[in-house]
Amino acid sequence: MKYTKLFSQVNLHDTNIVGGKNASLGQLTQFAHAYKINIPDGFASTSQAYWYFIKHNNLAPIIKKFLDKIKNYQDTKELTKISKKIRTQIETGEIPADLAQELITGYKKLSSKTCFVALRSSGTAEDLPNASFAGQHDSFLYIRGIQELLNTWKKCISSLFTPRAIAYRIINKISHEHVALSVGIQHMINAQKSGVIFTIDTESGFDGVIFITAVYGSGELIVQGKITPDQYYVHKDRLTAGFKPILTKTCGTKNRARIFNKKLHDITVSKKQQEIFCLSDTDIMELARQSLAIEIAYSAFYKKYTPMDIEWIQAPNKKLYIVQARPETVHSKKTETTKIIYTHKKNINSQNILLTGQAIGQQIISGPVFVSKNIAQATDMPDGAVLVTSMTTPDWVPIMKKAAAIITDQGGRTCHAAIVSRELGIPALVGTQIATTTLHTGQMITLDCSAGMLGAVYAGKIRIQQKSISLNKTIPLPISIMLNISIPTSAFSLATLPVTGVGLARTEFIIAHTIQVHPLALIHIKQLPKTTQTKIKNICSAYASPKEFFINVLAQQCATIAAAFWPKSVIVRLSDFKSNEYRNLIGGEFFESLEQNPMLGHRGAFRYYGTPYNSAFKLECTAIKQAREVNGFTNIQLMIPMIRSTQEAKIITKLLQKTGLYKTQPRMQTIFMCETPACALEIQKIAKYCDGFSIGSNDLAQFTLAIDREDATLANTFNEQDPAVLTLIDLAITGAHDKNKKIGICGQAPSDYPEFFDWLVKHKIDYISLNSDAVIQLLGSTPRYNAEDGATRGERLV
Repeated sequence: MKYTKLFSQVNLHDTNIVGGKNASLGQLTQFAHAYKINIPDGFASTSQAYWYFIKHNNLAPIIKKFLDKIKNYQDTKELTKISKKIRTQIETGEIPADLAQELITGYKKLSSKTCFVALRSSGTAEDLPNASFAGQHDSFLYIRGIQELLNTWKKCISSLFTPRAIAYRIINKISHEHVALSVGIQHMINAQKSGVIFTIDTESGFDGVIFITAVYGSGELIVQGKITPDQYYVHKDRLTAGFKPILTKTCGTKNRARIFNKKLHDITVSKKQQEIFCLSDTDIMELARQSLAIEIAYSAFYKKYTPMDIEWIQAPNKKLYIVQARPETVHSKKTETTKIIYTHKKNINSQNILLTGQAIGQQIISGPVFVSKNIAQATDMPDGAVLVTSMTTPDWVPIMKKAAAIITDQGGRTCHAAIVSRELGIPALVGTQIATTTLHTGQMITLDCSAGMLGAVYAGKIRIQQKSISLNKTIPLPISIMLNISIPTSAFSLATLPVTGVGLARTEFIIAHTIQVHPLALIHIKQLPKTTQTKIKNICSAYASPKEFFINVLAQQCATIAAAFWPKSVIVRLSDFKSNEYRNLIGGEFFESLEQNPMLGHRGAFRYYGTPYNSAFKLECTAIKQAREVNGFTNIQLMIPMIRSTQEAKIITKLLQKTGLYKTQPRMQTIFMCETPACALEIQKIAKYCDGFSIGSNDLAQFTLAIDREDATLANTFNEQDPAVLTLIDLAITGAHDKNKKIGICGQAPSDYPEFFDWLVKHKIDYISLNSDAVIQLLGSTPRYNAEDGATRGERLV
């Protein structure tokens, strides 16, 4: 064949012949057998076919004449007008007879399997490792019949001159005259489900995970940002090791689906289908396997690590297919040795949040709002404004380049607005649902996308600070520094900090913000009022039962933190709420009494063996066991809060043994929190029942000084450096070391008081676990210690 090539006849060396997209499909076809990747069969018209068509119709001078009239590519009205004239000339042209015959012959071979094909445009300058033409050219699905095939082929060819493609080439200084377009013609599979996969975290650039999105029907609605898809994360290393490392599963709205029934049309998805996960765990794992295989194959081809951007579909027979794969073009181009951390100058009241959504780009930015419900209105947007719209399409790119940030009502993390924002290096908030009706043009706002996957918009301009840190730097200290983490979604970003692991992963945030329901309310849901039952069932609807919801979500969130720092140690503390905080959870008022002083009441380890919380404690242990044994994160260690006595330590140890948590290898370590004078004084006896200790300086100070740390009237007398407190900490460190146990501290005081930090180092504590802002501060500090001041002590970490 002179003008067409089978996918099996081309590879990534042939981008000048069949464009980046089709060259990639060809390479995938060649990888398919060895790597067990499922790819629909097809062929492509070549760049030679494009030039033959252009020459046959004498279109080159006509196209150049129109393009020379472009004076300002940001003038969308003029650009659209010129684009339409060029495309009309192309689409009314004649396909040479010999070229048409090759297209027909190739189509007939495919139509023996199905009468439908997909036509996908593939530019010779697109989908390369250093360039992204996301959505610049058109593709067409469910094409049937010879005449429709030929007409659609011309539409694909003409899409080389869409307004967005013309603007993109101008922006990237790519010559119009030297770009051709290939058309891939592929066996059309009727998509029951579909989505997009990245083999890297799209926000942090963390390369240890595979990020999968999924919707019902075909995937155009994801890219167009019209629906919020399900989202799943899978850890690569643990996948390769044979575990089932699904880290997070987030149920999207999926309220609409684009399906084919005689023609493509959108339907409303039933409420029941919206509320459950689109993919089974088996499907998630299979998609992850194929995606990782593709990444491995492409990395070998390019002889460097190459994260991938992949599109997939599921056929009616449940078989999963890869329909496109290209190198990811944002993080793969970065060779960062430094990282900019954004923080608020002062704490912000969460009540001042105007709206929330999915955060894109780890930045905080302030600016005036510009609300535009259509692209015609957007032409008046001033440079540096925050663009607020329902959704964006590729035609919006020239406008988006002028924006300081973007906020949309609809969309998920792989929608057009998210993809382009990453490429432009600006923050975005997608899927807010209410941005265009809540914000108004001219309003000053602050967009905060710095705290993980959930972003927020605040009223007014908020003072922020930026700090650049070296990712290659080590912390200049003779002990090990670990990290305190509350928000699992921030873990991928924080994992770049040069710490030795996580010294405190708080499950309270997971329970309060993600699970939201009191654990006992999940266990005893039938005993609750109907209104509370309904509220809980709505939250748990994606899971088989309320108990399964709790176990899976807690396991996934803990596994996310463990995955980010794998194989470094991650110490997860079981829930450490006070009774008044438990009451604030949904259904909490039915299981928690009103204590006069919750600080001294039903807290810590006592809850786990006391009734009625013991049954909820077992759920927490089951979640940790799942994260270790099923997900494979044996770097998770367990922390028990507030051990009050040797007898309590013994009881807790027996309870933990009954859960079977110690079966995996390496064996799980158990860390007791030293937060009471009794524990500090009896630490050598208590050490018999654990592998190490972590000092909670806040609680230790309040119990030593008889001061409620939440009583504002006593705030001035609360002092974690009181001599009595320091004496107890010294006793704890010495006692733990006498029994050859490791001991650290995870309280706030070392972050706030440099002199206390120095005191801990002098007294040879094994490690200090700090909040991320304190770690960043340390990275910028001048070394205050000599290497011989105990540098090896930190190596004894859990």
